[in-house]
Amino acid sequence: MAIGEAFGYAFLPLVIFGLFKIWKNDQLGIVWLAIGMGLVGNSHILSLLLFTILIAVLELIRIIRRKFTRREFKQLLLSAVISILMASYSLYNVITWGLNNKLVTPTPILLGMNPSYGLTNLLNNDITESSTGAHMGLAVTLLLIYLVAQLFSHPTGQWRYWTIGALSLWILAQNWINWPHFATTPVSLLQFTMRILTIVSLLIMIGLILFLNQVNWNSTATTIFAGLVIIFIGVSGVTQIHERAAQDFHWAQHHTQPTTLVKRRLIRHLTGRNYLANVNHMTMPDYHIQKDTVRTNPSFHPQTNQNFQLALQQNWRKVAFDWKGARQFNHFRATDQTVNFNITLKQQRSVKLPVVGYHHVNYQVIVNGNNTTFWHSGGQLKTKLPAGSNKVEVSISNESRHLGLFILSCFAYLISLGYVFFYRSRSRKDAQATRSGY
Repeated sequence: MAIGEAFGYAFLPLVIFGLFKIWKNDQLGIVWLAIGMGLVGNSHILSLLLFTILIAVLELIRIIRRKFTRREFKQLLLSAVISILMASYSLYNVITWGLNNKLVTPTPILLGMNPSYGLTNLLNNDITESSTGAHMGLAVTLLLIYLVAQLFSHPTGQWRYWTIGALSLWILAQNWINWPHFATTPVSLLQFTMRILTIVSLLIMIGLILFLNQVNWNSTATTIFAGLVIIFIGVSGVTQIHERAAQDFHWAQHHTQPTTLVKRRLIRHLTGRNYLANVNHMTMPDYHIQKDTVRTNPSFHPQTNQNFQLALQQNWRKVAFDWKGARQFNHFRATDQTVNFNITLKQQRSVKLPVVGYHHVNYQVIVNGNNTTFWHSGGQLKTKLPAGSNKVEVSISNESRHLGLFILSCFAYLISLGYVFFYRSRSRKDAQATRSGY
């Protein structure tokens, strides 16, 4: 899982917290919802889209139940404007990048969860990343089972709707539905229905809290015990992952044949020495520049094929990149802004540099200490290099419009947080004045 996606999921509770505040006519709900969606927008675009759909569905339910008000609409609209300001820096870059480049889209496949595989991982407390065998963890799954059982003995309560929603989404995420049939629709952006488990887990937590409030739960000892059990399960799962990674690493060290499995296990055990190799180990062609013409396997169709590796191979065929030419270069150093290469040529010639050449990105190419003219060619940057040994540096220059949007995003966060602090301070003073009899 990408770190941006993990952050996007982490901010979902803040999004729902703001939404509940708005439903309760709390003025701070606008700000909390905006901050939550702004953080998601700066982290992971797919999560932003997914959570926007979630909010739309929840508000549609409120419209059907005649609880949606004009004031609520204005608050949601204002929150949306503020969140866009907060994420304007990231959104601008993503939108301009997408509009000005023909990109390889994520692997065109839609895989549902395998319940038998997921159950095996659940019982083994195996939290290894898996596209079809993912689960919510033993504790959360037991909570879902408990809430579903309570549906038969407690016929009333708002918690019932959240529990039924969680159960329904969990069922939809399984491969009992022919998900590959939707692989050519916008739904395929999900790629893996296991992403829905984030929303399922949140709905379970909301349902549990509402249920405990309804039954006036006040057992502190049981709450502490349950919390310790959840912590133990989580720590055990993480420990298991680290131990397995160490075992795989030692196994790979004793195998001299450089197979794909050996290479993957060597870099999966992160150290200071192999960190860069891990970062550069590309297995996904997503968002590379796409070729003008692509030859695909006519026998492969995402609606009938559920083999992710085969779908991945088909996607790699779309990538415009000269892999053979890239092997002429020796990697020297790389940061988030620059990359340096060494290359030795027998004679002067034009060479494709081993970097993806996106349009509407302000690159700078320096050869042997001098700025050099370059152009875009076949999804890469291309420039003339003299004969002999060459040191090449490719960097991305800062642009004023990017800096302006970055400052705007920062100010939007600071003003919003300042408003929260001021509003709470004023509320506390008003409460103290009321208690004092003024």
